[in-house]
Amino acid sequence: MISICHILAYYINYFRRHVHLDEPGRTEWEGFVTGTRAAAAGGVTTVVDMPLNNDPSTVSKETLELKLKAAENKIYVDVGFWGGLVPENALNTSILEGLLDAGVLGLKSFMCPSGINDFPMTTIDHIKEGLSVLAKYRRPLLVHAELQQDSKSKLELEGNHNPLAYKTYLDTRPPS
Repeated sequence: MISICHILAYYINYFRRHVHLDEPGRTEWEGFVTGTRAAAAGGVTTVVDMPLNNDPSTVSKETLELKLKAAENKIYVDVGFWGGLVPENALNTSILEGLLDAGVLGLKSFMCPSGINDFPMTTIDHIKEGLSVLAKYRRPLLVHAELQQDSKSKLELEGNHNPLAYKTYLDTRPPS
């Protein structure tokens, strides 16, 4: 029996592509014209833009509107947008609801530094707050769930192991 999760995974993997269209703000990186033309050339008809790498990051209705304005007359395939879940909007329901009402497909957050200053990492408390809002909208949350480690990994502490062995993979995972 095929579940809705299998169908959704197939749809996302084969018909939509996760991209970083870095406008506004970082036009020297991938932009709407080059990113969507490349998608079309590769036969991809729909891409979904991630909420960071543009400046400012897409974390509010206002920043989504800046993103949409930057996209005007520059897209060659269908484009959807993810919003970002960051501490500021996770703790302010009106900002988060404004972003969801404006049409983002869901939210993305990081439990480790994202590398982008205006897209700070979230804690489990921020994620719980965000999920309570997302549940009302029936939209998904994508989480970079890499936890910050305070000490060296087991591999670093115990020496070299075969990086291709499943046991090595298990030894580097948190206990729960």
